[in-house]
Amino acid sequence: MMPIRRWIRRQAASCLPAWMKAPFRARRVGFRTPEIGVSAVFSADGDGPFVVIDRRMRFRFRNEDGDDVAFLLRDNGESVEEMASFLSVASSAHLLFDVGAAKGVFSEIFCLLDPARQAVAFEPSPALADSAAALAVINGCDSRIHLRRCAVGVKAGSHTGRLYPWGYVGVDATDGEGASIQVDMTSIDEEIEQRGLEPDLLKIDVEGYEYEVLLGAARLLERRKPPICLELHLDLLERRGVETRRVLAQLESYGYQFRSCAGHPVRPSEIAGSMNAVFRLVAS
Repeated sequence: MMPIRRWIRRQAASCLPAWMKAPFRARRVGFRTPEIGVSAVFSADGDGPFVVIDRRMRFRFRNEDGDDVAFLLRDNGESVEEMASFLSVASSAHLLFDVGAAKGVFSEIFCLLDPARQAVAFEPSPALADSAAALAVINGCDSRIHLRRCAVGVKAGSHTGRLYPWGYVGVDATDGEGASIQVDMTSIDEEIEQRGLEPDLLKIDVEGYEYEVLLGAARLLERRKPPICLELHLDLLERRGVETRRVLAQLESYGYQFRSCAGHPVRPSEIAGSMNAVFRLVAS
């Protein structure tokens, strides 16, 4: 029954104009039962709270991070699927570029999988970058997670962003919430040139700025085509006037195909026509 229902939802969504889907997308943020899961056992000891993930790693966090960690690993079905797919894709990777790292949870889990792994975590929000730095320290990953307090786009420079009340930075945000701030900007290709190292895995979650991030990674995508764990913010792309199909066509031009985090192949038309505010996928 589930595949049939999913097919019906996709077909119905593809027939609706964007203005009709917008009110529903704001409410469809992933609170459902995941199709694939991650074993996450929450506990605490004298050093504070932690979660044992897939029975193979212990990830420590602060009390103030508890809701965010639970959201990613237990409470939000689509986020749980995203983490499960990330762990699968990351199994053979050695260097992660975590673009839009927030508190750096993906970077920290990636490095906890293997002591030889490294991550570069890009986060322009001062508060979230501070949290990422703190979590890297308490997990003993601070020497292997290189925190870049900047946004990622087409090229290096300075850019105007908006610091939302909940802590995230929206680059080129069109709504009036939060304070306007200047953020440093880099690009994936420029970071590779400066470091002399190429990532073999990308994770991108940039609040509607996905297209610009991919444009700034053109040399990497053409040369190496690493797997990408991608959050497409359909509602925020729409507000910025960037068509989702345009973002997907950019990836298709390098030979990428798409699947949901639960492992189902998905067509660009299904992604662009989704009722979800955020579509989490793997491009490979």
